[in-house]
Amino acid sequence: MVRFTSPELTDQERALLVATGLFVDLQYFEKKAS
Repeated sequence: MVRFTSPELTDQERALLVATGLFVDLQYFEKKAS
């Protein structure tokens, strides 16, 4: 598990992780709702 606040992560990588997490969340909730 990569620590989200890990100094090895660049800002771009951190933003990508956030975007991916949001996308997965949205997909999950859409499936759950329908």
